[in-house]
Amino acid sequence: MNTKIDLPKIAAYFKDCYQSDFRAIQLIDFFSKKVNEPLVYELPELLTGALRQSPAPTEWAEKIAQDIAIYAKEKSLLCGAFFLNGKTNVLGRTQRVFAPLYLYPATLFREDEVYYLSIDTEQATINPTFFDCLKSSAKDASITLEYLQEKLPTGYINFTHQHQIIDVLNESFPDLELEAMADFPKILTAEAVENLRKSRKKVTNFSLVAAICIGLVNKSTGSRGVLNELEILTNTKDFSLPLQAIFGRDFPPGGKNQKHKFLAPVSLSKAQESILESAENNVLTMAIGPPGTGKSFTIAALAIDFLCQQKSVLIAARNNQAVNVVADKIEQHFGLENVVVRAGKDDYQQFLKQRLNNLLHGIGVRKIRTRDLKKVDQDIKTRLKELKTLEETIGKREADERSNANFLLQYRGTLGQRIKKYFIEKSIRKKPYLWDLLTQYELQTKFRHLTVKKWIDWNFHYFLMISLRVSRTHFFNFLKGLKKRQGNLREEVFDQVNFKKVLRAFPIWIVNTSDIDRVLPMYKELFDIVIIDEA
Repeated sequence: MNTKIDLPKIAAYFKDCYQSDFRAIQLIDFFSKKVNEPLVYELPELLTGALRQSPAPTEWAEKIAQDIAIYAKEKSLLCGAFFLNGKTNVLGRTQRVFAPLYLYPATLFREDEVYYLSIDTEQATINPTFFDCLKSSAKDASITLEYLQEKLPTGYINFTHQHQIIDVLNESFPDLELEAMADFPKILTAEAVENLRKSRKKVTNFSLVAAICIGLVNKSTGSRGVLNELEILTNTKDFSLPLQAIFGRDFPPGGKNQKHKFLAPVSLSKAQESILESAENNVLTMAIGPPGTGKSFTIAALAIDFLCQQKSVLIAARNNQAVNVVADKIEQHFGLENVVVRAGKDDYQQFLKQRLNNLLHGIGVRKIRTRDLKKVDQDIKTRLKELKTLEETIGKREADERSNANFLLQYRGTLGQRIKKYFIEKSIRKKPYLWDLLTQYELQTKFRHLTVKKWIDWNFHYFLMISLRVSRTHFFNFLKGLKKRQGNLREEVFDQVNFKKVLRAFPIWIVNTSDIDRVLPMYKELFDIVIIDEA
């Protein structure tokens, strides 16, 4: 492909699409616990566009700036405009409603010792809860959230837009009181909003009031990681090879073009071995198969294969059930414990902290000598040599049996055939039975698997012992980072960690795709291989 691919622009496009499609922020009350430091903003110019940046109260702005620095990954600054005021019933309980019609991404910045606010009106979204509260009173069933998004204006709100909002809402929800909207650009003051919320006057219908409120809103856990990481990708030019391949850059197939020698305590089919060989030699590999064809087993085998090469593995799946299936195969079928981090589990951090503490205090660290590794390695070579000899013997015996069978099919009892038959029978009596050879091969394969399990286990603990000896600082910093609750603070500590060293202790990570941003830092090619189950 000769066309130059602009990956940052592609990432920006996906971010915009995802942001538009993922309507996860739902605010029924802007003054609920979902919003931190809510501020009633009294300058309508922020919304009308008369001022592209408006001054912010210093004390509030300093607090917001501090929180954004700490919680940038968990929270975002939003501006809400035109509020639905009233009460609704949620699961049998009365719920106060002060839900914004529009939600705008807001930016706080400082110039010449003064804090300013700006909003991105082109990225306006309609608050889904606004529609949910009114849909029972909609004029007809054709009124949907998508309909409102199409009909309501975006951008800065001028006189024409004000009347368009009134007309669309009046047509859609006849019972909605819209009289207060006629006063815009006059908006409610902080005192007026407080009085409105404290009023004990019986509310019969919802009303729409002109107000502007700004606050820090918790991002959805489902969308926050995707949006944060897409934002990072829009501002970088250093992309991993798999990302480049996904978005169009050509790489020669079989880049390393090496015949891979698979080493794991299981037997694989030719198709499964070809997948492992492709993963070893190519930037991207896709394997397709219907249920029951051994995809999870192949994933586990691939992870073990990379572990044997002292490489790290990330396995991601869309649900915890798929995650657990692969983890169980590695731990139970392959007999390898303490090499897998099930980051999809709620207590995975506690597991990491406890294991790190134990390792740093020498608990669970086995002393493996170099000569022990060499002995096991020699045992494996001996087993492989014996298996190869048996394979050759069985192959030759099979060829002889086929030849003998063809001879007997054509046997007519001539003198020459009788002589040949005599020598065949004599030869067969001197050789072991074919089924005995197959039984011996099966037994040798079992011994080989047991020896390989020992080799993998000892090899893992040997390099773990070496890593803890020469890279303790990185393990301490990793433990320190795990104890940080806020994403930004955690990443500041993680930036001091050489994760290649840490991954010697935790070489295989299995995680739900929606949790990756929460459990791992976004570093280019952090793992040697990433396996996505049912991508």
